[in-house]
Amino acid sequence: MFGFRNLLEPQVFSPLEETEAIANTIAFDKELNGMTADLESWISQRVSVAQSKRPDRSHSLLLTMIMLTGKCNAKCEVCYTAQREREKSLTWPEIKEIIDQCLKLGSRTVYVAGEGEPTLDPAFFQLVDYVKKVGTRLLVFTNGILLSNDNAALKQWGMTGDEMVKRLAESPVWIYHKFWSTKPTKNAELMGLDSTDTLPYCMYSLDSSKQIKMPLGLRRMLEYFPRDRVGVQVIAERRNAEELLETILPFIKESGVKSYIEPVIHSGRNFKNHSFDPPQDLYEKIQPYMVRQNCTRVAYLFAVHNNGFATPGISILPEFLEMVPGYQDLNLRNPDGTIKDIFTLRHTHPFLVKARYCIKGCLCEEFNLKVAEHINNGKVSVGRRECLKYEDILY
Repeated sequence: MFGFRNLLEPQVFSPLEETEAIANTIAFDKELNGMTADLESWISQRVSVAQSKRPDRSHSLLLTMIMLTGKCNAKCEVCYTAQREREKSLTWPEIKEIIDQCLKLGSRTVYVAGEGEPTLDPAFFQLVDYVKKVGTRLLVFTNGILLSNDNAALKQWGMTGDEMVKRLAESPVWIYHKFWSTKPTKNAELMGLDSTDTLPYCMYSLDSSKQIKMPLGLRRMLEYFPRDRVGVQVIAERRNAEELLETILPFIKESGVKSYIEPVIHSGRNFKNHSFDPPQDLYEKIQPYMVRQNCTRVAYLFAVHNNGFATPGISILPEFLEMVPGYQDLNLRNPDGTIKDIFTLRHTHPFLVKARYCIKGCLCEEFNLKVAEHINNGKVSVGRRECLKYEDILY
C-alpha cells in the first residue's frame, strides 16, 4: 500500500503489538499518576483496553528514538532541528545504557534521526555493531553526503562511501536517504551546500527506457541493500513540491523503495518561518502520501535528545523544553553520572505523560506553533526556564 503507510519495516508494528504497548503504557500511567479523566477520554477515542489484565512493563515500549550528534555537513533552511553541537552530548556508554533499558521494556527498533547528521557521530558504527549484537533493528535518516562523497567519508571514517554502504548493508540497518530533488543544483540550494560536488549525483536506470538522476549514495544503497531496507526522505516545501509530484513520487512507486514524505515542521531553523510552506493546491495533492497523519506512536516511544534530556517528540527541541515545568527532571543523567530508570521517568514526569494524551495530527508541530504564539504575544521568551504552564502548550 502506498501513501503514509509506505514506511520502512522498523516503523511498522501490527495492530496487536501497538494495542498491547499502548494499553500497558496507559495502565502504568494510570497506576503511577492517577490521571483517570484524561485516560478514560483518550482510551475511548483511541484503543480498547482489557482492564482486568495486569500490565506488562516488558511490552510497554516499541520504539526508542535517540538524537545523535548536532554536527551537520548541510545547512537545510527547513531543518526542524537547531543543528547545534550541545554541551554534554550523549557518550557511547550512555547511548548503550539507554538502548539496554528500552529493550527490557519491549523496544524493537532504535530510531536515529539525528539533531545533525548521524553518520558524523563518533559512536555511529559502534551503534551499528551493537544493534546487530543484541538482535534489534536500527532505523537511520541521513543526508547521504558521506555515502556519496568518498573524500568526505575517508576523512571521517577511513573508508569510502561505497565501503560504508556495504558495511551498513551487512547489519540490520534500514535507511532513509534524503532525496529532495533530482537536480543537483536545486538540491544544493535546498540543503545549503556550497557546491554540487559535496553531494555527487549519478544516473540510475529504472528500466531500459527510463533513467533518473539521484545522489550517488542512494544508488549505492539500491545496489547493495535489499530493496525493503531502502527509503527516501523528502520534505514537501515550496521549492520542490511540483518536482515531488511529477518525478519523485513516481520514482518511489516504480522502484519499490519506501518513503518518508514530511510536511514542513516549524521548529529548529524553520521556527516561526512559513515562507517555505507549499501552495495549498500542491499541499493537498501531496498530503495523502505524507507521514504524521496522526502520531499515535508518541504513546509507545521513548525519545531523548543528544544532550541527554527526554522529550515527547524529536522536534520539541531542548531550547523549548527548557520552558516546560520540571525541565531539569527530564535529564536522564543522575548526579553520579549514571542513567535514570527510564520506565519510572517515562511514567511519572508530567510532561511526558500528559503529552501522550494530546494527540492531534503532529504533536511536535502543534507544540511549536503554540510556543511561537506565546513568544509573539510576549508571554514567554527563549532562554527563560520553566516559563510555560502545561495548559499553555497541551491541548
